[in-house]
Amino acid sequence: MNIETIILGTFMKESYLLDDTPITANHFENETNRRLFESMRTIRQQGQGVDAVTIMAYYDPREFGGAPKLLDIQDQANPEKITDYTKALKDAYKEREKRNILSRARMEDWPLEQIQSELDKLTDDSLDDHSSMKDLILEVVEAPWEKHEEVQGVTTGLKELDAMTHGLQDSELTILAARPSMGRLLPLVSAMRQANPVNVIA
Repeated sequence: MNIETIILGTFMKESYLLDDTPITANHFENETNRRLFESMRTIRQQGQGVDAVTIMAYYDPREFGGAPKLLDIQDQANPEKITDYTKALKDAYKEREKRNILSRARMEDWPLEQIQSELDKLTDDSLDDHSSMKDLILEVVEAPWEKHEEVQGVTTGLKELDAMTHGLQDSELTILAARPSMGRLLPLVSAMRQANPVNVIA
């Protein structure tokens, strides 16, 4: 179970909650859940209930994972905690959007005013920010001057090993040794051989 399906199941159980919900389709991260929510709103606007059976009467249930999936979602209803789940869903959406804004700002070199403007659009006094706007903006401003260790060769997936070796280097002989029964070494050996099949010996 997750927050998105619990909320959808609650709307199926108590259709009236859809009438005044602050949730929009964009708040859902899962695309199928987003389409299901939009479909439920459409049905509700026609004055109908939105339980699993009604949804299947209006739409092909395969659009939402099949009839068993819809019935399972409905079984996850929890009307008593809908307010808490709604807040959690919106908070998760805001955090995703903040990270998206910061990522775009770094790649496109946005001015501070644009960053602030985009972050302000997410402001909602009814919700607590998980990260202060000031800290988020500082992340973007300071990013170009932060020192990052760059791995020059092929990464192994182990940060400490990459930091020591700077990655696997072309034409470099790499020898891995371990005690018997160290099965955890095998996935690493396999990955390294794919990256550098000739020069890895285990």
